Amino acid sequence: MLAKTLLASAVIALGLPSLAIADDYPSKPISIVVPSKAGGSTDSTARMFAELAEKNNPGFEFVIKNVPGSGGQKGFEQIARAEADGYTIGLNFTPQLVAHIVSKRAKYTLDSFKVMGNVAQDPAIVVVPNGSPIKSMDDLAKLAKEKALTVAVNGIGSDDFLAAKAFEEAAGVSFNLLPTKGSTEQKAGVLGGHVDAAFMNLSQMIKQHAAGDALIIALLTEERDPHLKEVATALEQGYDVKMRATRGFVAPAGIDPAIQGKLDSILKEVTESDAFKAKAAKSNIFLLLQNGDDYHAYLKDLQTKTQSVYDKAPW
Repeated sequence: MLAKTLLASAVIALGLPSLAIADDYPSKPISIVVPSKAGGSTDSTARMFAELAEKNNPGFEFVIKNVPGSGGQKGFEQIARAEADGYTIGLNFTPQLVAHIVSKRAKYTLDSFKVMGNVAQDPAIVVVPNGSPIKSMDDLAKLAKEKALTVAVNGIGSDDFLAAKAFEEAAGVSFNLLPTKGSTEQKAGVLGGHVDAAFMNLSQMIKQHAAGDALIIALLTEERDPHLKEVATALEQGYDVKMRATRGFVAPAGIDPAIQGKLDSILKEVTESDAFKAKAAKSNIFLLLQNGDDYHAYLKDLQTKTQSVYDKAPW
């Protein structure tokens, strides 16, 4: 009986530091590392979360820290090497997170992070300038076999880049890929007619398509998007090419479980709220909510698929 009592006391004692830390948390502002410049969709998602999290959780203050560079790599590495004390979390975006791993450029692995959950997705699209003779994926493939086409992508290893490489393989063509420094440069190329086509994300060109300033010729999704019902998927057009960007929250690996629980609870509360959904819709941010386990499984599968692409055509 004494042994059982001592054992129980030991177990309780071992749990006390964690509970005490969690009770005092937070005692200072929490940094959200955003691995991109201010103003983009990733940054907007983080700021929407921070605003509502502070409003509904007195005592919590979130500070956005933009760390752009190297296709998100600098920011991802800063999250990974941060102290796992609950005062640094980050918003990752894919496939860049895993693309840096498979290319052996990253100073982190998936195990460097405690995956909290996914918040948003951004379906990949193929878009051409207004007045282009390219009206479909077949047109794109046919013209690419006749002459070298300049196709803009948002950097090497991005979802745009991987989607373009997948289409090259599916259609048996080769593009003159033009890696840009971001969607602003891609937009300028498309709207100015300086490129033949671009692989981008839906949020980046949906307004321009609606205004008739550019033409989205395909969605790289399983099904048509409710925001763009008139545009066929690449699958419908005979090309098995699917791609999307995701944006989810992560923390450094080793974070205290009790603190992690608090953050997970806030993430769930905020992202499932009507206020967050309304803000997302207004900003053309397409929500895809996944818990930590499901999103971690997605990231592992994405890394495997990205590795396969890299092995065929290293970048």
